[in-house]
Amino acid sequence: DEMAGFLYDRRLADLVVHQTQWLSPDGVPRGVPSWDADYPRTLEIAVFRTYAQGVKPLSRGKELGMLRVLNTHFDHVGVDARRKSAEMIARTISSGAAEWPDCVQILTGDFNSPKGNNEVYDILAAGVHCPGLRDVARELPMEGMINFT
Repeated sequence: DEMAGFLYDRRLADLVVHQTQWLSPDGVPRGVPSWDADYPRTLEIAVFRTYAQGVKPLSRGKELGMLRVLNTHFDHVGVDARRKSAEMIARTISSGAAEWPDCVQILTGDFNSPKGNNEVYDILAAGVHCPGLRDVARELPMEGMINFT
């Protein structure tokens, strides 16, 4: 089974909603690879209500707000599958902004694509399909940061 789940600190967050979206066209059964992918792929989506850490150990402070996290793992072979998966995720982010207007949205995952000069990156980070979505690595200085995969 393909999944890209979440680990979170239940002392600082409540899970409000969780869903799995298969990255495939309508009508394709769950668990079947789509387009030119080698493996079936998913997008995991969770909405959390977040809290500050309380003064006493293991206690909660005030509510900080809502956070919508999307996590995926794109196919390592299928170029068309990566592009179409990115388009699906862009639509999901846009509809999520309308459904959860007070949520910060964060997209994470293994996109199996280089960062620049490729269609997948442009769909997700160029601001055309997902206005407001920014690449953190391009927004913050990377001096002293260690890259790892």
